[in-house]
Amino acid sequence: MLDEEHAIPPYDPDYDDNVYIFGAIAGYNLVMATCPKGMTGNVNAGRLAGPLFATFFNICMALLVGIGGGVPRPILSHSSTDDVHVRDIVIGAPGDGKPACIYYQSGRSHPNRRFEMLGTINRPDRVLLNGLKKLESDHDFGQSLFQQHAKRLL
Repeated sequence: MLDEEHAIPPYDPDYDDNVYIFGAIAGYNLVMATCPKGMTGNVNAGRLAGPLFATFFNICMALLVGIGGGVPRPILSHSSTDDVHVRDIVIGAPGDGKPACIYYQSGRSHPNRRFEMLGTINRPDRVLLNGLKKLESDHDFGQSLFQQHAKRLL
């Protein structure tokens, strides 16, 4: 997944017991960490992020990547292209007066089959939106490298 891997810099494992992978993608340095096996969810992601920011205080942006849920549909669809499935990649972006993301468990289904959104993220950071637009442009002009990366990972 990484274009290059970096050596592990010194840090205090007595304070920070996360396991990190260091490297770069497209010239951007990054630190990757994951929750311990069997310890997923918002609380454990927070327990991971706290020491990460204290140990690596120069981090400019964090992306929490996880297994996404679905948003209830008013009418069930039988088309595989209408719904989100495991292994799909979904990137939230605002548009059409709708929010970019809906917080997990921040909605309510009503008896009349209406879904009420309670917590949303309106607009991701501008850097992420610019990156998303670049991905869209590359795809539109047939310059996407997605399939090569997918083959390499699978």
